[in-house]
Amino acid sequence: MSAEVPGIIDFQLYLLNTMDAPRELLHGALTVLRVDAATVDGRAEHASQLLRPRPGLAQELRAVLATAGTPGSAASGADGSAGPAYYSFAAWPELRFQVEFDPSGFALARAGFVRARAGSAPAEVAPWKFLTADLETGFDEVEEVDVWGHYETYTATDAATGERCFLRFGWGLLQEVGPVQPDGRG
Repeated sequence: MSAEVPGIIDFQLYLLNTMDAPRELLHGALTVLRVDAATVDGRAEHASQLLRPRPGLAQELRAVLATAGTPGSAASGADGSAGPAYYSFAAWPELRFQVEFDPSGFALARAGFVRARAGSAPAEVAPWKFLTADLETGFDEVEEVDVWGHYETYTATDAATGERCFLRFGWGLLQEVGPVQPDGRG
C-alpha cells in the first residue's frame, strides 16, 4: 500500500465500506464520488489505517478532513483534541459528519452523522434519511439490540402504524429498516 496520506474521498469510501450500505445507495455514492467499485476496498483499507488509536491521530485525521470542514466547526485545544468538528461529504449533502476525540487526542470519542440543519426532521424512515437521533421522534418502545463500534441496532414500534420494526445504523445513519422477525431481528 502506498505511503501516501489518504484523502477525503478515501475517508468517504472507508465510511461506505464499514456501514454496509444498501446496494443502490452505495452505487449512487460511488457515482457521486466518481470512484470505480473495484478500487473501494483498497482505498478504504488505506483510510482505515488512519483511524488506529495513536499519538497524533486527532491532527492527522483533521488534516485529511479539513477540505470537508463546514462553517461553525469547533476544535478547541492546541492539539485539536477537544470539541466536535463537522464535515460535509458529497455522498450525504443534507448531513454532516461529526468527529470528536478523547481528551488525549489518541482515539475517537464520538463519530457519526448529524443533520446539517439542527432541528430539521426526516421526511421518511428510510436508509440515509433517518438518524439514531431521530428514533425518539418517530418511534415508541425503542430498545437497543446491539451496539458494536459504529454499528447500532434497535427494535422499536412505529408511532404511526404500531408495527414493530428492526433498525440497523452505521455511523448513526440508517442502513436497514424492516419488520421484526420472530428471532427479534430484521
